[in-house]
Amino acid sequence: MNFGVLAENLGLGEEEYQEFIQLFIETSLSDLEALQHAVVEMDVKKVRMAAHSIKGAANNLGLVEIYEAGREIEERARNNQLEGLTDTVSSLRARLDKLIQLADK
Repeated sequence: MNFGVLAENLGLGEEEYQEFIQLFIETSLSDLEALQHAVVEMDVKKVRMAAHSIKGAANNLGLVEIYEAGREIEERARNNQLEGLTDTVSSLRARLDKLIQLADK
């Protein structure tokens, strides 16, 4: 993942994009925690809301893998298919962890 290219695609400087990435990470970690709790509680509405938040922000920043994971979770929640969602949430977490590592370099 090349932050310079992603920043350029959005018409931003790399430093400015990095600031948005940091904000995205902070917000997404909070949303991910809410998402994990909602999955355990089988609360379709809360799952959908948290996934939508992550998905939308990831899309705005060009973070395709995180967007796709959020989209899948949101779609499954819309269809009341929360069974087995833990693996997909874990995959989302792994992608977010990867982004955190890249942002810290």
